[in-house]
Parts: sequence; structure tokens; C-alpha cells
Amino acid sequence: YSLIYVLGLALVYGLLGLVASATGSLFGEFSTSPVSYFIVANFAFFFAFWMMGWINIPQFGWSQDRIQVKKMGKRHVFIMGAISGMVAAPCTAPVLGILLTYVATKGDILFGGILLFVFAYGMGVLLILIGTFSGFAASLPKSGAWMNRVKTVFALIMFGMGEYYLIELGKLIF
Repeated sequence: YSLIYVLGLALVYGLLGLVASATGSLFGEFSTSPVSYFIVANFAFFFAFWMMGWINIPQFGWSQDRIQVKKMGKRHVFIMGAISGMVAAPCTAPVLGILLTYVATKGDILFGGILLFVFAYGMGVLLILIGTFSGFAASLPKSGAWMNRVKTVFALIMFGMGEYYLIELGKLIF
């Protein structure tokens, strides 16, 4: 199931690579425009606020009581992977942006699709390992005060990313 899940995720990234390669300079112009820097900075701030607990994002979805992984078919797992690929794309924005800009400048559609597909599979290796050895996950430390400290550190990193993009925006404008 974990291989099928990551396949769905990787196909979304591969499609992003195909689109970036096909649109070429249009994608490059958008990714270096002040508007895109402003959007990325605000996403970084938004998610930092969320990690600090200053805002709440409602969680939609199924509870584990209503749907169980054992009852899910391979098609459902694939669709969940594809949806998570769309959700995860902004989380990998710095690396993804560089890769998409690179394939956009190359203009080779097949190369762009394959490069992003392989990138997503590499990113999904951890998910495959966790899915394969899920019994090991039970022995991992439980969340507690240490988890709040880790969230705070990552929120500070997100604040730093947001500030970086605002500085870069200022350089572009002035």
C-alpha cells in the first residue's frame, strides 16, 4: 500500500514537471515575479502561525473509526497519495521551485516529468519505509513537551523563510 500511495504522490509531481517543461519561460517568469515571492512569504507566515498555535485550521477528513486502511482498496490509497501530493507541494516549495524552474528552462517535457517523478519517489522513501515497518512506529517516543519544542523550532524556521522571501521581494521591487 505504501508503494501505491507514493506512486500517486509521484505522479502529481511528475505532472507538475510536465507542465513546467511545457510552459517554459512562462513558468520561470511567474516563479521570479514579486507576486510569487509575496504569496510564498505569506504561506510561510501562515503555517508558522499555525505551528505556534496562534491560529487554528479545521481538520477535515475521515476518522479512523469510520474508515480503516484494511478496507481501503488500492485505488483509494492511490487517490489519497495523489491528493497528498497536491497538499505536500507547497511544503517542498524551495526545492520544488528550483526543480520546476530548472525543467522550465530545459524545455524537455519528458525530462521534466521524469525528474519530478523521481524527486517525489525519493521524497517518499521514508513513507515507504514507515509503511513497510509500521510495527516499529509503535516503539517511537510518544508526543509530549519535546514535541512542542520541536514545533516551536520549525515555526521559527518558517518565520525565517517568510522573512527571507519578503527581503527578496524588496530586492525585486527596489
